Amino acid sequence: MPENEKRYLELAEEVLKYFECKGCGWCCKNLGVGIEKGDIERLPVEPKNTRVILTEDNVIEYIKPPCEYLDENNSCSIYDHRLKECRFFPFTIRGMRLNLCPLGKEISDLYEMVADEKFFPNPERLEKFLKHLRSGDLKNVYFFKISKQSKR
Repeated sequence: MPENEKRYLELAEEVLKYFECKGCGWCCKNLGVGIEKGDIERLPVEPKNTRVILTEDNVIEYIKPPCEYLDENNSCSIYDHRLKECRFFPFTIRGMRLNLCPLGKEISDLYEMVADEKFFPNPERLEKFLKHLRSGDLKNVYFFKISKQSKR
């Protein structure tokens, strides 16, 4: 993995500590989940509803939506063992992007409010955003709830 992408994932993981998933299930109902190296060994039950995609440089296996691990309460039945891609959502692990589910929209809107520029998740912008999050100066933004304790 290129160093830039590795740094992006480290920073995305830290940003996510300040936010909580909204629990809407949008990601699990609508997006396929890529299965990364090491995911299968971690899963308590092997997925049944998968598909393989061949790209120029990769073979990607993914779980087709809706995710079979999503329960009737929009909760992940394997949360402690979830796939790598799920751990970083709404940030993508292939390419530096942010999905605009309710959580992704909250992150993007808050970034744009404090930075006064569009949010394209890359290491430089994530570092800039983290400075604001770490300082606690976002607590005064009246309609966003920033939580330093996350369930992640």
